[in-house]
Amino acid sequence: MTTVQSSPGDKATPAPARRRAWLIVGGIATGVVMLLAVAAAGGKIWSALTPERSEGDAAVYAAPVSGVQIDVEVGQVNLNASTGPDLEVSRETTWQGTEPETPEQWRADGTFEARADCGSGGWLRDRPESCAVDYEIALPPGAAAEVRTSFGNVSATGLDGVVDLRTGMGDIDARGLRSTDTTVETSAGGIGLSFAEVLSDIEAGSDVGSIVVTVPADGMTYHVDADTGIGDSAIDIDTVPAAEADYTITVETRIGDLRIQYAP
Repeated sequence: MTTVQSSPGDKATPAPARRRAWLIVGGIATGVVMLLAVAAAGGKIWSALTPERSEGDAAVYAAPVSGVQIDVEVGQVNLNASTGPDLEVSRETTWQGTEPETPEQWRADGTFEARADCGSGGWLRDRPESCAVDYEIALPPGAAAEVRTSFGNVSATGLDGVVDLRTGMGDIDARGLRSTDTTVETSAGGIGLSFAEVLSDIEAGSDVGSIVVTVPADGMTYHVDADTGIGDSAIDIDTVPAAEADYTITVETRIGDLRIQYAP
């Protein structure tokens, strides 16, 4: 039989001390779970007790109209071309809790400027699903469109001025364009661009999302600069060197497919 003798420095942790340590760890874990449960329950109670409200507003701004500059935190922006000379703006605001700020300004240079901010109310903040400011805008011929959203889709139809559309998280769909300059970007979302007539270079970029650019087969020549980090790339139009091209199409996506094609 072998006997092992411990030295005076080799002392085992007493059982009561181990039990106290586990009790402390268990108490902390239980507290975290209870805090999360209270937060979730508080959010549900707040949502149930706070009614959803909505408000609509519409205005017409007389010519001359230079363009619009829209900056929306949460909401959709729909842009359409109109045949008349005036600018028509409709806004629909939906919220729970604190009403979002929606300052608007009609500048002397004929530019309509609007900002919509859902704000914050601490840990029970107005969540994106409980706050949204949507715009429906009809632009006269030649008016420029500059739109920014943090969370929300942007659509445009028939615009023929400068087009600059950017979203943080949301899709961008622009059709029937005759824009004199086109820049479209999104951090997370798909991009679809369709041109009735190309009158300038085209730039489109997405960090995460697919991009499709459709141009008319009308004899215009294009140089294409396309890059996708992870995804398939299809260039289904005739291309020429930059020095010989009427216009350049620059398309980039880090994760997503891209396609450049002729309209059917």
